[in-house]
Amino acid sequence: MTDIWSERAEAYRTSAIHASGEDLDLVVEWCAPGRGVTVLDVATGGGHVARRLREAGLQVVTLDPSPGMRADVLSAAEELPFADASFDVVVSFETLEHTGEHEAFLGEILDPRDHRVQLNSDHNKLLYST
Repeated sequence: MTDIWSERAEAYRTSAIHASGEDLDLVVEWCAPGRGVTVLDVATGGGHVARRLREAGLQVVTLDPSPGMRADVLSAAEELPFADASFDVVVSFETLEHTGEHEAFLGEILDPRDHRVQLNSDHNKLLYST
């Protein structure tokens, strides 16, 4: 799967459809920007969510399993390489449908004791929020 997404990476990074819109505005709003807020963008893809969050003043670390996506950290969403409570917010936008192990992925990010979570999927539908 990673090679397929790397092959498509440039198209995602330059996609006008993915670069703006109400969906990204909502993600920024749901992340409740504030001074010093840190965010992990899981499965960043083309980086559009991270860009918008950074524009809103959040400190963002991107993660993706595909080298072509040029994330800050190369890792599967099912095995995050960070200690608990490393981020204030974990955001995952349009990711669930692309993971092979849904339970492992959800187990990694759905721990509201450590951070706020924004899990979005299926065309701008907020699936989970703490």
